[in-house]
Amino acid sequence: MNVIRNVTEQASARLEFARFAFGATGSAGSMIDLATAEKISRGYIKITQGKHKLMWRGAPGLIVKDKVKLLLNLIASAVTALPRGGEIDVSIGGSFEQPSFLIRCKGTSARPPQYLTDFVAGTPLALDAITIQAYYTWRIAPSAGMHLEILKDGADILLVARPAT
Repeated sequence: MNVIRNVTEQASARLEFARFAFGATGSAGSMIDLATAEKISRGYIKITQGKHKLMWRGAPGLIVKDKVKLLLNLIASAVTALPRGGEIDVSIGGSFEQPSFLIRCKGTSARPPQYLTDFVAGTPLALDAITIQAYYTWRIAPSAGMHLEILKDGADILLVARPAT
């Protein structure tokens, strides 16, 4: 029964994350509460069986759907940046209308997220089941009015999304 319960919880967390990160979740221009985004992110991180830890810093409030979708996809990318696990520190700054996201990936063997770095750098890649999440993250940034950067800070990897100017 415990195995069934765990598998069901994992499937539910994956489905909820996918619904918000990739799906429509309402009409164009709709707003999503950051508390909901945090809850969904915590459920998604829990799937990693304790391999990753999520720190969340940001005031609760409503943000446009596409910006939240970008944030959730950056968190999914952060998981790939920490193949051996580690801490994903999400900081949300700026205003609710013009937020900025800083995701710090801390852990052993932290590396830039595979494929996302290539797309951000303008390197064309074939789209397949492995590259599509990074491609989607890269493509949603402009529609959310944001600019992506991937930086290295010592041993940490930083995923940064700022308002495009």
